[in-house]
Amino acid sequence: MNRFYPHPIVAREGWRIIATLAMLTLIAFFCASNSPKLALWLLLATLASAHLFRDRVRNIPMDANALLSPADGRVILVENAHNPHTNQDALKISIRTRFFRAYAIRSPIRGSVVVQQNGKRHILQLQTSQQQAVTMVQNYGDCYAQTGSLVRGERIGFARFGGRVDMYLPLSSVPAVAIGDSIKASSTILARLPDGTAEAA
Repeated sequence: MNRFYPHPIVAREGWRIIATLAMLTLIAFFCASNSPKLALWLLLATLASAHLFRDRVRNIPMDANALLSPADGRVILVENAHNPHTNQDALKISIRTRFFRAYAIRSPIRGSVVVQQNGKRHILQLQTSQQQAVTMVQNYGDCYAQTGSLVRGERIGFARFGGRVDMYLPLSSVPAVAIGDSIKASSTILARLPDGTAEAA
């Protein structure tokens, strides 16, 4: 269980947008008194933005072989596939995130990471503390992870307005989700990795 999450409940990435909308709301309220609907719409937009950028604490499963979801969203793919980043066969799980949502991308493992960038894609080569290798492809948004160590549930990126995350796992991993499942970052187990192997994904 994660009892400490060192980030505000409303993500810093949204503070500037929320502050701007709040300022416009005040201006409309005091300077456009003959148009109260404008102030009301701006207030609603401010509240909607605060909701959009919420970043909540999550309970984190402690199972050492569990690979956790890196993002909120819905599972759109679970299949055996070719990992083009390592040229090996793998279990692929893809997550489609909601369009009307901004959210933190969180580390699905405890271990190490090597980060590569290919255009707007961020390719994270992960290795768990149990020596299992996983490839995570963040197809959008900002990636804050740097080559080095990771803590499970650690905030490693941020995305806005929908996108996709692809996970390539060792082929002998056992999926814990199915297509259509709604999942939450850090608290949903995507799959259980093979025990004590160094098989690359």
